[in-house]
Formats: sequence, structure tokens, C-alpha cells
Amino acid sequence: MVSGAMAWFGRLSWWWMVAVVIGTVLVFGGPQIVSWIRGLFGV
Repeated sequence: MVSGAMAWFGRLSWWWMVAVVIGTVLVFGGPQIVSWIRGLFGV
């Protein structure tokens, strides 16, 4: 929330905000992403 408010008020670049969102998705969605990739390759 803090990074979103900082981007909204121009204190943080929007590219940093995109990186924060992608990082959050990777951290919390890691197990689902790994199982999807494993299923994709049949491992």
C-alpha cells in the first residue's frame, strides 16, 4: 500500500511499482507457478 501511495504522489517511479507487483506475485504465487511449470513439462 505504501509503494502504491508513493507512486501515486510521484515519489516512486511507476516502473518500480510494476517491479513491486511482479515481485509480490512471484513470492506469494511461487508454489503455484512451480507446479504449473512442472505440469507443463510432465515432471
